[in-house]
Amino acid sequence: MDDLLHFSGNVQKLIIETAPVQKGTFSDKEGKKRTLYNIEFLDDGLISSKTTPDKIEKFIYDNGQLLCKHVTRPDGTLLYKDDYFYNDESVTKKIRVNSDGIVEDEESYYYNIDGILEKKQTKTMTYEYLYSDGLLIEERWHSDFNLNQIIEYSYSNNLLIKITHLSGEGIPGRRIEYKRLKSGFISDEIIYSASNMVVSHFKYEYVTIYKNNWLKRVKYLLHSQNKRKEASEVQYRDFKFYESKEDILDSTSLTESTNENETEETIEKTAEELKFDNGTYNGDVVDGEMHGWGCFTFISGTIYEGSFKNNVMEGKGKLTYKNGKIYEGTFSNNALEGPGACKWSNGDFYVGEFKNGKMHGRGCYIWENGNRFEGIFDNNKRTEQGILYKRSELESDAPPNWVNELFK
Repeated sequence: MDDLLHFSGNVQKLIIETAPVQKGTFSDKEGKKRTLYNIEFLDDGLISSKTTPDKIEKFIYDNGQLLCKHVTRPDGTLLYKDDYFYNDESVTKKIRVNSDGIVEDEESYYYNIDGILEKKQTKTMTYEYLYSDGLLIEERWHSDFNLNQIIEYSYSNNLLIKITHLSGEGIPGRRIEYKRLKSGFISDEIIYSASNMVVSHFKYEYVTIYKNNWLKRVKYLLHSQNKRKEASEVQYRDFKFYESKEDILDSTSLTESTNENETEETIEKTAEELKFDNGTYNGDVVDGEMHGWGCFTFISGTIYEGSFKNNVMEGKGKLTYKNGKIYEGTFSNNALEGPGACKWSNGDFYVGEFKNGKMHGRGCYIWENGNRFEGIFDNNKRTEQGILYKRSELESDAPPNWVNELFK
């Protein structure tokens, strides 16, 4: 654990990259960057998508509750999906279904009288959680009737400073300690073995700070014998923030510090109106292009509200046609792509996967008369991989729990 994914502010997008430090004969140099995370957030702070080198996670919510998470390979192949079920405000169950429609795993969640998670149960394991002053201080992992592992957490000023692993019998194992700067950023990460020997000692130096978040830092390996500090990698975080009208009209500053001096660069963002032959745009503009969050009203009466990138609809958005038809989900190159939903003016609606604006992949189509198809779609057509239900065969007219009232 480190603070790669810890930040402050109303973040819209976060990209995390690392670059190795390559050793040279006379000097070290920074190698090629690679992206670890590309994460997009809704304006209420919830994650809408998270991309890593090996998978893409996309999240569907209803009134702030996570209903479903789709996980695919980078090429779009479905790996699995997680459906979440609730009792009032608390999630009580998660069911994981693989690409073949088979249930792989099921998790149940239990809470104390204060609504804090105190136990999680899977098919093979039980996890218990203990808290103090709202902070997690201990995890206990059980399999069958055996206590396998204990993990203890220690804090200072509500910031994590130590993680201790113990066996089920309480025998100490690996331990990680963190030293922190006054800002709360980690300065040292020290990993100890079960015999209390230092396995690794990392130090962090922060180069760029913006809005109380670090944007660039260097990770060093500290050699225990001669205490020599050796740079191992450079870590970058690129933020895009949701901003109020006041923030948009004001400039914000970014300060970059070096060993020799300190410089400042001013970044200015504005909300603008752009006129096009096919309609009008109001929203974020970068270098004269629609880029960020905005609203495009077409001459035909169709309205798109959502994310733009380089003049195209890209990211989370909602497309409303004059005839009442609504598309909502994730857009790519002006078309719905990945998990999303569509509602027609006659009452039919579909929730599932899209490709190039068409129903493609796993989904659920419910007709106005209550009949439904749940299964695989191919280029807007149902396939043989699915089940067609008549209304009379269903216990309820309601759609599956994870899509219920999605458009309300």
